[in-house]
Amino acid sequence: MDVGSVKVKPAQAMREILPENVDAVGLHPLFGPQSGRDGIEGLKIAVCNLRGDRGACVARFCADVLKLRVFEVTPEAHDRQLAYVPALPICWAR
Repeated sequence: MDVGSVKVKPAQAMREILPENVDAVGLHPLFGPQSGRDGIEGLKIAVCNLRGDRGACVARFCADVLKLRVFEVTPEAHDRQLAYVPALPICWAR
């Protein structure tokens, strides 16, 4: 499992390095220490199932136990969508 803000390269590395019998899941909590300081319930997390069937289990745990809003997404779709986020503050500043 990885927990980071980009998914394509870590997913590629996990698929290449980890043995075939090891499940792989990528996670990206879409919040940080400041937004989660009073609790993380209702905050968002992206879950990318890379190999095996643990992704669904991890997604259920995040939703049912941690009470996070789960978005299941491919690494490519995740990185494509998140590529726009850093530009938003620049656009709003103008």
